[in-house]
Amino acid sequence: MLEETKIMAEVRAEHPETEEIFKLEELLDNAGYPYFFNLREELRPTPFGALTARDIDWANFPFRIDVHGKYRQEDFMNGFAPMSVTFSSGSDHKLLEVLDMHDATVQDNAAYGKLTDDLTAAECFEILKQIFEN
Repeated sequence: MLEETKIMAEVRAEHPETEEIFKLEELLDNAGYPYFFNLREELRPTPFGALTARDIDWANFPFRIDVHGKYRQEDFMNGFAPMSVTFSSGSDHKLLEVLDMHDATVQDNAAYGKLTDDLTAAECFEILKQIFEN
């Protein structure tokens, strides 16, 4: 865990364009909300070794944080996390976007979710808090 934290700090320092997603992870972690951050999974040691920060193509890495909130069977059936955060496809690619799949059904796909783009980490966090408070 210590090595993983060191790598994350290095990534954050070397790639300032990733700052908002790391800020969001800090907010989620400090609030004690469960989430999945794909970068942590990529850097996690396995019996077969682990990726290092040098192994990842940072210009093309698909950063993603998934937040499930309270357990709902349908959240796992449709294949999408109820709320996912990635870098924005809007006008500012250093900001974040939230894909809300709460109203999607098993037959739906990401096109049926509600997408909100060009958000700061704090704005994303306010949206994500809703699934824990409701």
